[in-house]
Amino acid sequence: MATLADLKTRIITETNRDDLTDELATALDEVISRAIEFYAVQRFTFNEYRQTASTVANNQYVTLPSGVRMIDYLSVTVGANAYPLRPQAWQVIEEWNGYATTSGQPTDYSVQAGTVRLYPVPNIAYVLTFLGVYDVTPALDYADGTSTNAWLTDGYDLIAARVRYLLYRDYFRDDAGANIALGAEQEALSDLRNSASKLLGTGRMRGSW
Repeated sequence: MATLADLKTRIITETNRDDLTDELATALDEVISRAIEFYAVQRFTFNEYRQTASTVANNQYVTLPSGVRMIDYLSVTVGANAYPLRPQAWQVIEEWNGYATTSGQPTDYSVQAGTVRLYPVPNIAYVLTFLGVYDVTPALDYADGTSTNAWLTDGYDLIAARVRYLLYRDYFRDDAGANIALGAEQEALSDLRNSASKLLGTGRMRGSW
């Protein structure tokens, strides 16, 4: 399991830049953060999530669970059954709830500024289930070299390559180095995608009938 210190050592070795330990040390932390942020909104096997939240009767708003980056699927539980909610634009729910005179089981939702808005307004408390992409936890502690998370385990090669690319492009002004790092980044990304496909695939061909 790689740590933040392991990643920094690797970057310094692969770029052959000892100044990353002194005057550029703060820049290295920033670049690592930027590299992770760049991929934080993309789907990987290690940043998918399932979280729940509860509605309040006669309140159309629900706070989005902490760390949610993207909602793939949102459902409302009624009894033992989960019913998918349809995503809508914020202004659509604004209009619908403006006309609505009754409350009931939510069927549609919109999201803005960390808030989920439901239509119709819930008449009782319901459990909402969110599936999608979320922030990897724990967050890296840049003051602690032993700090680690899934970005430095499952995504280690990808983040290392992205960091090198950003350093070569934005700090060292080295086009050749940037191109090499970009190639390594694409290779690491492809490897992660292929690994995810293998987990989802059965290895069997499907019939066409």
